[in-house]
Amino acid sequence: MVVSIIALYFLTKQLGKIAESKGEIPSRWKMQAILAWLIGDMIGEMLVFQFFGLNVFLLFLFGVGLGYVGYLIVKQRLESLPDVD
Repeated sequence: MVVSIIALYFLTKQLGKIAESKGEIPSRWKMQAILAWLIGDMIGEMLVFQFFGLNVFLLFLFGVGLGYVGYLIVKQRLESLPDVD
């Protein structure tokens, strides 16, 4: 869990810089990334419980993996916006 928080801190910091360069509100995109990460994390953990039972390593792996996928989806949406001149 601590690794997720540390990774999320640095990833949202980077996302805020991208949002500023696009002329967007950084906090909006940071919150979307955090929510996408948490939703991906919960989906990953539910899948592990459903198919593998209580396996701590797989819980961590799927949780962080799908959380990162959620972050990448938000980042891709942000990067597809046009730059501000």
